[in-house]
Amino acid sequence: MESQLIESDLPLVSICCITYNHKDFIADALNGFISQQTNFRFEIIIHDDASTDGTTEIVRQFELKYAGIVKPIYQLENQFSKGKKITAITLSVAKGKYVALCEGDDFWIDPFKLQKQVDFLESNPNYVICFHGTKISRNGEILDDYITKTRLDETKTTYDIFDLSLGNFIHTPTIVFRNIPNIYNDPLFVNSPIGDYILLLLLSKQGLIKRLTGDWAVYRVHGGGIWSSINRTTKNDNIIKYLIILSLGFKHPAVKNIKARLNKLLLKRIIDNTKSLKCKRIFQDIQTFYRVNKS
Repeated sequence: MESQLIESDLPLVSICCITYNHKDFIADALNGFISQQTNFRFEIIIHDDASTDGTTEIVRQFELKYAGIVKPIYQLENQFSKGKKITAITLSVAKGKYVALCEGDDFWIDPFKLQKQVDFLESNPNYVICFHGTKISRNGEILDDYITKTRLDETKTTYDIFDLSLGNFIHTPTIVFRNIPNIYNDPLFVNSPIGDYILLLLLSKQGLIKRLTGDWAVYRVHGGGIWSSINRTTKNDNIIKYLIILSLGFKHPAVKNIKARLNKLLLKRIIDNTKSLKCKRIFQDIQTFYRVNKS
């Protein structure tokens, strides 16, 4: 796990993982963390949101085997169902200079992933986020990334907040960023139904974003995934909800791109609801449209 260790009382990187009922996947995620070959210390903070399928028992096995490295947070009651921001809870205890993200149903496939990303950030202080490519696992088949393909400008490897405001092109298990604790209490992040994108936007106000070439992680699409299990209508409703939050509260010139995306989705939903005569929803969306665009 470590080679030519840089001595420090604190870990240089905090790997933050949230999990819930990932019994069939969590060992892959944890083994991917443990297998990292680095010249620095890292900690693995795993938030188990009161799993009921045996995930907790697997996490406990890793905690015992890798004491002092695997640091679980075990919830007795599911916090997500209470409206708590699970990612914020996990990030709040991260001690590292850098944070790496990976959810319990995804996993890393390159043992030098962390070292390469940290080396870049250490040498480039004007960058705040570093990410890389990923493969997609769907129905047991490993595929090229078809999810962010239309949103990622592959003609460059450096991006900024204006690029990101056009849409999220970064998969969660590929992210390493500078640990900036005050961001985790920002109401925009805490109140958003989709946290990773707003977290990235808040971070990108502090610096640039770097894409390293290579597919070093696998993102799973499966029925038990929180996002992938949601139907298209509900996904669009959630996207509209967080774009409204951003349009009204995100203080940066890049908000103009976010408002443009929101307007397009709102107008589409108004047209769809007109066809189905959902008058109350139409009125609410028209009110939102004018409220957002006069701000």
